[in-house]
Amino acid sequence: CGLGVVGAPSQSVPASKVLPCCVGLCSLHHQYAADPHQGVANALFSDGAAAIVGNSDDSSKCSWQLVDQFSYVLPETADLMSWRIGNNGFDMRLSPHVPGIIKQMLKQWLSSQLARHALQIEDIRSWAIHPGGPRILTACPESIGVDYA
Repeated sequence: CGLGVVGAPSQSVPASKVLPCCVGLCSLHHQYAADPHQGVANALFSDGAAAIVGNSDDSSKCSWQLVDQFSYVLPETADLMSWRIGNNGFDMRLSPHVPGIIKQMLKQWLSSQLARHALQIEDIRSWAIHPGGPRILTACPESIGVDYA
């Protein structure tokens, strides 16, 4: 993760500022095909960028803190989302079953990860969800029981 990589420079130079950036260029893989699944993939994934300024100055009034980062690959779900090399770049596939899997699995997995730090879902004030379409954006908060309005 970019935040882990920039930690060392910000701590080795007092009062330094660090700017990690993340850029996703999905349009490089835009596919021109009559396949409705490809049309959905083209509509859901687009280019984007994000950055955050950080420093190691203890006197700053930081309103948030990165405590941990984690990920998990669900067993037997490899066919639900894929990027395969095609004749014109990557061919993206996203199964319509993904929102159901999220609703079924997210809360249990997330609760166990938060418990490592004596936290519960209710302790988290803000959430950022990587979009995968409206059904995924709805499935995540429904699974964990938070209001997404």
